[in-house]
Amino acid sequence: MRKYVLPLLLLFGASMPAAGYGALEPADAPVSWDLKFDFYDIQRIALTLPGDPTPTVFWYLLYTVQNDTGRDVDYYPFLELVTDTAKVYPSDIGVSPLVFNAIKRRHKATHPFLADSVRIVGRLLQGEDNAKEGVAIWPQFDIKANQFTVYVSGLSGETKIVENLSYEPSLPQTQVRRLPDGTEIDEPVNPRYFVLRKTLAIRYALPGDTKTRRFTQAQRGIRWRRVQIRGWIGVATRDLSRSEAAELAGQYLGGAKVIGVLDDSPARAAGIRAGDVIVSIQRGANGVGGRAYFEPVRDEFSLHSAIWQRRPGSYVALGVVRAGKLEQIGVAVGEEPADIQEIQRRGLWVMR
Repeated sequence: MRKYVLPLLLLFGASMPAAGYGALEPADAPVSWDLKFDFYDIQRIALTLPGDPTPTVFWYLLYTVQNDTGRDVDYYPFLELVTDTAKVYPSDIGVSPLVFNAIKRRHKATHPFLADSVRIVGRLLQGEDNAKEGVAIWPQFDIKANQFTVYVSGLSGETKIVENLSYEPSLPQTQVRRLPDGTEIDEPVNPRYFVLRKTLAIRYALPGDTKTRRFTQAQRGIRWRRVQIRGWIGVATRDLSRSEAAELAGQYLGGAKVIGVLDDSPARAAGIRAGDVIVSIQRGANGVGGRAYFEPVRDEFSLHSAIWQRRPGSYVALGVVRAGKLEQIGVAVGEEPADIQEIQRRGLWVMR
């Protein structure tokens, strides 16, 4: 197993202009929390899934995350695989639960408490006894790639804001991209500033035949990496208890219970309250073509992952159960603040 604690040494991505980041220096001591991250090098598994007689290849990275920071923190991991052919693959997108089950069986002796990408999210208590075992999974990526890097965000609360020296005031800062389901998101193309987050980078090479190739030894380092622009509404939620889920059984597939709403947030402005249960979320083209529909919210993670994909400035309708009745509440999606962890820790939460 590879053991890694975010060190003071920071590297900078080759894609970042050196002139734009030359003033950045690592702190003499951590200025925010850093988590201990132990991992096994990325592995390959081939499975025959229902409806497809051809084995499908997946890649996965097993890890353990431990909190020795001196205080409890919220752990929201975000892992991406980026190839040298400029393809970006967020983990666990479009991956069948059967793949996780197969990986869990394979490693039950060494990782008996392995959690999927939904259950590992949340409060991470201090100490070795409270460490969490997780796995990030990707479908087979671009077979033309000879190298790839796994970026692990969520291990540090430290961010930097730097000026983009290539910013052109006469050009738009973003462009709209439509996802396969019709949802629109903003992609930055000409940002005035970059928000950078301290991120673990694990590099691999894939020499040889594309059908039989295996990766070479990992190279590890820390980089300042641009923070992905994500949608945000400002709610604190949790999974439903067994009794709460039983009350909704037969009507809904699950839900996320609101336990707090951040003051001066989109959710607060829309009238969402603590005690509401969000059971569905609108997907689709936001009224600009295509078919809009409501997708069930099964748990806390499925809610937040759907919100993250929304375009800041767009509107999303939520199916909310309040006092036993289903309501639809429209929320103007905001942009997730770069210092979201600090806002959540120190912000004014409305708990009623």
